[in-house]
Amino acid sequence: LKNQQQHLILRFGTNVSLGNIPPEDILALEALRQGLRGDTLKKAWLANPKWKK
Repeated sequence: LKNQQQHLILRFGTNVSLGNIPPEDILALEALRQGLRGDTLKKAWLANPKWKK
């Protein structure tokens, strides 16, 4: 499930609508949306050339 969430966020952006998220997973999901996981942050950084300045 987390891999699917990560894929959807990377593909459609941080405002993608995700449903049926258990309450205990909300904080982890929001951290993922904000790029606070290393794998997500690295992909976002590599995809945005403005951040490399």
